[in-house]
Amino acid sequence: MEALTRLLDANSTLKDATSGLVKISKAAEKAKIPGACVVQLIAGGFLQHVVRIDGISGLEGLRVCPAEVKKVASTTLIGMTASEAFAALKLNKDAGWELVGRPCDEVSLTPYMVTGVGSDFTIARFLPESVAAFGARFTTLAHAADKHGTGVKDHRGSLKKIGVKPAVPWSDIGVEIYQVSDVAKVLPA
Repeated sequence: MEALTRLLDANSTLKDATSGLVKISKAAEKAKIPGACVVQLIAGGFLQHVVRIDGISGLEGLRVCPAEVKKVASTTLIGMTASEAFAALKLNKDAGWELVGRPCDEVSLTPYMVTGVGSDFTIARFLPESVAAFGARFTTLAHAADKHGTGVKDHRGSLKKIGVKPAVPWSDIGVEIYQVSDVAKVLPA
């Protein structure tokens, strides 16, 4: 709740737009990051120059310094966004977040957590090497089939035929996760 309050109650309110400050979308474009990342930087208290234009509610009324956003993002937002990490692993958002919540001794993705300034707000980021390590050990049949230019149904049947079960069943997270070494038993090298 503190982060939401910080986000919507900018430090100061101005009657008119101020020189050098821009909308969140423009700052994101200039910093080459998603707009959601700018919002996270504001909510986490990482940006000093955040103002609200009087009479404009919500995120649309916030203005930030694009140079500050770019600088802070480059040092604070280490690694990949959740969307980037899940896309690299060919996981949908829900399944990806389910893997994040799993104990480390199970099939899980471990995020790098960026803690907000003076708050308990955190930003989940994913280190490329962690995503690559997960992808080297685990896969979905869709990802494996796509990689090999083949069909999923044939591989599921072939795996079942030789007694291979998913490391994470569909019922747990909405997608089957297999060990890459198991899938390699039925897919060409």
